[in-house]
Amino acid sequence: MMSRNGLYAFSGLFLAIAIAGCGSSEAELGTVPVAGTVLLDNQPLAGASVYFMNELRTGQAVTDAEGKFELLQGAAPGPNRIYITKVVNESGAPVEEGMDLEQLKASQGLPPGPGLPKGFKEVVPPQYSDPFKTELTLDVPADGTDTADFTLTAN
Repeated sequence: MMSRNGLYAFSGLFLAIAIAGCGSSEAELGTVPVAGTVLLDNQPLAGASVYFMNELRTGQAVTDAEGKFELLQGAAPGPNRIYITKVVNESGAPVEEGMDLEQLKASQGLPPGPGLPKGFKEVVPPQYSDPFKTELTLDVPADGTDTADFTLTAN
């Protein structure tokens, strides 16, 4: 069993690593800049969360009113799976800005995992919004890209 001092030292080390990671540049993270646009049925998809995933890391961004996004800390070069999600309530109002699906579930006292809380729906079809079923991929160039554009159809 770890002593109280050992626990404090471990916690301090973990906190220092976490704080150091918050200011990391793309180069330090091994990522490159990625930006693009998301359209749904040829209309800009505002307020959508865009995720680039590979076996090393996940990059994330939120689209603006024109559907444009720029990953906050870039993406790892090479093959990436992409999923794009936008959750709204029954009246069509978006979830509070900056709140992802898991935070929404937690705010309602629900456990993490698949599915949406009652009273909410996904705007983006599952072939683009489900991280396990997404059809979207991109081979991110070694120097990044500003043309990671996705044109989605609602079926």
